[in-house]
Amino acid sequence: MTNHHSLGDASTRFAFLKAWTLFSKSCGDELSLTPPIYDRLLDVPKAYENRLKQTRLESFYETPSCDGPSDRVRATFVLARAHINRLKKQVLTQLKSVEYVSSFTVTCGYIWSCMVKSFVKMGELKGEDELEQFIFSVNCRSRLDPPLPASYFGNCAAPCVLTIKNVVLTGENGFVIATKLIGEGLSKLVNNKEGILKDAERWYDDFKLPARKIGVSGTPKFDFYDIDFGWGKPIKYEVVSLYSMGTISIGASKESAGQGLEIGVCFPSMQMEAFANIFNHGLEISFSSLPLSLLTPPHPPTTTEPSTSTTTDLDTAPPLDHCPYPTPLTSIVAKSLTYLQISFDPPFSLRPQPPATTTDPQPLHLLFCLPTPRRACIVADLMLEKKELDVGFIDLFPDLGFEISTRFNGGVGVVVTVDKFWWHYSFRVVSSKTVAVRQRGFLRLDLSHDGFLEQWRCLDLSHGVTEERETEKKRDGEVVFPYSTRKPEIRHVEGDSVALTFIECTLDFNDLTRNHPRKCENFHSLVPSLGNGVKVSEYVTLPVFSVQVTYFPNSGISIGMTNHHSLGDASTRFGFLKAWTSVYDSGGDHAFLTSGSLPVFDRLVDIPKVFEDRLNQTKLENFYQPRTFLGPSDRVRATFVLTRTHINGLKKHVLTKLPSLEYVSSFTVTCGYIWSCMVKSFVKMGEKKGEDELEQFIIAVGCRPRLNPPLPASYFGNCSAPCIVTIKKVVLSGENGFVIAAKLIGEGISKMVNNKEGILKDAARWHDDFKIPARKIGVSGTPKFDFYDIDFGWGKPIKNEVVSIDYSGSVSISACKESAQDLEIGVSFESMQMEVFAKIFNDGLEKCTLDFNDLTGNHPRKCEYFYPLVPPLGSTVKESDYVTLPLFSVQVTYFPNSGISIGMTNHHSLGDANTRFGFLKAWTSVYVSGGDQSFLTNGSPPVYDRFVDIPKLDEIRLKETRLEGFYQPPSLVGPTDRVRATFVLARTHINGLKKHVLTQLPSLEYVSSFTVTCGYLWSCIVKSLVKVGEKKGEDELEQFVIAVDCRSRLDPPLPTTYFGNCSAPCVVSIKHGVLIGESGFVIAAKLIGEGINKMVNNKEGILKDAEKWHDGLKNPARKMSVSGTPKLNFYDTDFGWGKPIKYECVSIDYTGSVAINASEESTQDLEIAMCYPSMQMEAFAKIFNDGLESAIVS
Repeated sequence: MTNHHSLGDASTRFAFLKAWTLFSKSCGDELSLTPPIYDRLLDVPKAYENRLKQTRLESFYETPSCDGPSDRVRATFVLARAHINRLKKQVLTQLKSVEYVSSFTVTCGYIWSCMVKSFVKMGELKGEDELEQFIFSVNCRSRLDPPLPASYFGNCAAPCVLTIKNVVLTGENGFVIATKLIGEGLSKLVNNKEGILKDAERWYDDFKLPARKIGVSGTPKFDFYDIDFGWGKPIKYEVVSLYSMGTISIGASKESAGQGLEIGVCFPSMQMEAFANIFNHGLEISFSSLPLSLLTPPHPPTTTEPSTSTTTDLDTAPPLDHCPYPTPLTSIVAKSLTYLQISFDPPFSLRPQPPATTTDPQPLHLLFCLPTPRRACIVADLMLEKKELDVGFIDLFPDLGFEISTRFNGGVGVVVTVDKFWWHYSFRVVSSKTVAVRQRGFLRLDLSHDGFLEQWRCLDLSHGVTEERETEKKRDGEVVFPYSTRKPEIRHVEGDSVALTFIECTLDFNDLTRNHPRKCENFHSLVPSLGNGVKVSEYVTLPVFSVQVTYFPNSGISIGMTNHHSLGDASTRFGFLKAWTSVYDSGGDHAFLTSGSLPVFDRLVDIPKVFEDRLNQTKLENFYQPRTFLGPSDRVRATFVLTRTHINGLKKHVLTKLPSLEYVSSFTVTCGYIWSCMVKSFVKMGEKKGEDELEQFIIAVGCRPRLNPPLPASYFGNCSAPCIVTIKKVVLSGENGFVIAAKLIGEGISKMVNNKEGILKDAARWHDDFKIPARKIGVSGTPKFDFYDIDFGWGKPIKNEVVSIDYSGSVSISACKESAQDLEIGVSFESMQMEVFAKIFNDGLEKCTLDFNDLTGNHPRKCEYFYPLVPPLGSTVKESDYVTLPLFSVQVTYFPNSGISIGMTNHHSLGDANTRFGFLKAWTSVYVSGGDQSFLTNGSPPVYDRFVDIPKLDEIRLKETRLEGFYQPPSLVGPTDRVRATFVLARTHINGLKKHVLTQLPSLEYVSSFTVTCGYLWSCIVKSLVKVGEKKGEDELEQFVIAVDCRSRLDPPLPTTYFGNCSAPCVVSIKHGVLIGESGFVIAAKLIGEGINKMVNNKEGILKDAEKWHDGLKNPARKMSVSGTPKLNFYDTDFGWGKPIKYECVSIDYTGSVAINASEESTQDLEIAMCYPSMQMEAFAKIFNDGLESAIVS
């Protein structure tokens, strides 16, 4: 719907829709409706009469339009009730004395500050004193004296204009100050004791201030999602006029029955990404997908938080008018879209349909039980009220006695120590790595806070709470590094324990467990720290392991583990978890102890001397300080899934480029692909590095089975060797960077694991490569260990994260939750780089794993997707006195379970479209008949004779040909922004175009389907260039080139089976200004027809003016040409498998041509294929389709 704002405001539009739906449902019956009130009995303030006198009519009746295409996108953000309450709480925490805080004021303040910050993020420079204004309109109906009824039909709103300095709004407290100003302004306007019209004459003074103005359209008071014509309620409501008004829309949310708000915004695409980051960062949630496209984020749980204020809420917030510039004077036009999801059987019926009933899936209720390792120190950091302490634990080991001691800190902390611990060890380690590995798994549970606590058996703590006392200092198992031997040991003595911390968290569980980009800092509190090392006179002790369980009320838990890398590698961590679950699942450790898979702690391998030397060089002060997380920051983490289809596509891509490569695995192509995508993202972000600067990729190779003698798989410790691959950055970021990276990684791993002298042969040189000055990217984890198969009995984890990649510069690779055949890739970047990485990653996968159905559609598809499907011609050979040029090649591409494509490339000197079509027909004939006998005897073999006299000019041109240029055919280059699309001209369209031409030029002699098609396309193409901003003088020339078949027009004529290139160029020229004018298409069709007619009907033969054919091509004009012809129906070729479903001329991507061929559906219709940058394609499509509608209507 579109209405001039003087007709009515949001209240009027909503009432109109409600009345319309009632009429629709009643099928015209009498209704009991409150009729609208049209009376205008109000005294208009003098200021309004003066403004009306000043109105310029010529601007008044020119309403703004939604011009397009542009780079602007629109998106909807959802503020759930929990978000709104959190924003209120933040305001009231900082401004305890503020009087007016409502859902509306905090929403407006928050969005206003986010919007202005997004401008700054995009590089906008504004002075500190420059102003920002926020404008919304307040419904005046009930606030007039006397009040107007709610059914008043018209625009009855007052503007509330708030002004603030840019530097204040973009500051740390900008949102809070903005909320305060909006609340004060609104309160002052509606609570004016002298009436809302008291200051009406000054309402517009603030509009004159030189400030950027942002307004609000819509109001949450009117629920447009409650509109129902009988087909069901709307699934989406949009205020389209945001595009031209510079406003935001605020409305009731569809999902939350008025408890939440939908925020509609419209920005250029890059700014939308910046806004989304700022908006979600402030709410501590993230958007649902990147780069990828900007969609409405998933709705967080709608559990209502307790209100932090008794001030005005949604149900009593002052109603807002749709437009920030009210009164009949303004030329605002309100445009809105309401989408309804309906399905009618033909014929289309508008009879009301009963709404469909759906049954939402019920949540799975699981009991939560925490398996406790024996001899565990459990710190229950519960947010308990200061009352009688009530903390309980399940007794997992009833046969054990408990030593209970307590330590209190304000009544919120309890430490319980269990008497025994099964994990006994004392052994040497060979690694001095100082990395702390942090890992976390999420489990989904549906338990309240009290329900969670009740799953623990209460222990009688009464004897321990009578007095506060410090517990005895307990030690974890720890690394002991003696100064004398400098050979570290992992030591456990009686009394040691492993710290197990329990906390409660209010972060969004659903958000944390998805794959989309999420703030890194939100994860850091979910993994425990290792604690500090202790340095004494003879040795240093280092904590090696800690566990943390985090409870998310009514959602689930996460189990976070941190271990010093000297304790164990991925195999050890996985073995520990499997053992833990086994002990818990069986109710004790007997089954585990008798399973035959106990961890092996023996250290029987001879350590190469180089490791002892390295240990002697270790600086203790660095050794015992594990790295910690820094926050807050702009870093986000995301998970990308490589499906088996993707992996096979990557393998195929590598083997296509390097068919002789010996070592290609899922892991090597995955690592190579991620590495190249990461480095390309650095380049895309503007990183400046020299071409010779190096990049390194580091993989930890498991050594257990590769030692002599081999170690068992249950060996407990760190037993891995570094495989380091080095490559120049310029190579890795190049077009074939991924392929070369996969090759080098495969060769590096193969060389290491297949070393005949053993994997330790080159151990002395393992760390030499670390000294090379290069950026190092490593891999954490391995897909061999499926952490999603861990089950304590509550169900398997729903998400596994390696948190330490946030500081280690690594990526994580692990088996996927959905399928062990797929891989999950975890990465951590700053938010802008994550968007760049996501685009590079996804675009590359699309190229390697092409979608057969997508490729065979007519919609715009990336041009580069087609390049791997057509073969190159091969290399030319230059001898001393001649050059040989390859002429023809064929490629068949198989798409598993979908189909095949046949790609052909030929040098144009070999043959034209007629020759290619003849070749395909001959090939199919030979194939279908099982041999060439039928083809050879049917009387239509190709004719190769060259009997035509070549005009003198052609001989001269051949002598002028430069061989070095001639034998280098153009190549398909990608990636680019170019897309290709197919448009279908039905017979109805073609007849409409013909009629349009003949209506304007009734005496025109030569009008054919081909000439009107070419003329129409030519004019649309040039107009699309103008639409995207091309500047050309009106007198500059445009040229259109058509290849005319000469076979039947020579004297004597050549047979249709002549094999070769036999065509003549018809070149038509026209001024740019004429072609883009109103009659451009008609004039173009006329000129093309006259040009073809003149050439083919030349009484002296088609070769008469051959010497002038190329003169026209020398003209400095833009040239557009036609490839293909509708006379040859390529959809009629059949090898016996069925006819083709799509035909594409791929070479138009670099020739600047359009392809015109017979349509698949009907030979009466035409298929038009073209290739342009995506923005131009959108412009062309609109011009093309709009013109066809006009031609048919006329």
